[in-house]
Amino acid sequence: MSSPTPQATPQPKVVVVDEQSPRCEFSRWPLREERLASAIVLGVMVLVSVGIGYLGGTFWWGVVAAAALAVSLWRMWLPVEFQLSELGVSQSTVRRSWRRPWDTFAGYEVRNEGILLLPLEDNSLLGRLKGLYISFGNQRDEILEVVSEYLPALDE
Repeated sequence: MSSPTPQATPQPKVVVVDEQSPRCEFSRWPLREERLASAIVLGVMVLVSVGIGYLGGTFWWGVVAAAALAVSLWRMWLPVEFQLSELGVSQSTVRRSWRRPWDTFAGYEVRNEGILLLPLEDNSLLGRLKGLYISFGNQRDEILEVVSEYLPALDE
């Protein structure tokens, strides 16, 4: 008679999560939240595209210009989720998410409707384009509290 084979005891599953819980979490979608500004930007985009098509002598240059402008203004057309945590600023949209650690920013500047997180490498006018602008929405105090904890305010 054979002895019963010992059954392996199931090992508990351990899940390690490297994310800290976000200190501030919010969503921004300018197309929905700022309708007038979105309409103005869309109108300017159409005018510029028509102008380029006219100056270029062909309809297709206008289409190329409209496509380039639409791609460069992607934050306006798609909703973006933001999370501010100890690890940095996380953003996610339709199928992509990414995080920028706090140490990649030199500081921040408060603007009328939002905050501009400035990059380390360049504080020139062109260097500011590499920064990250976050619209306050109705969470101005929350966002400023978290950002000021990790970054210094920079003079304009």
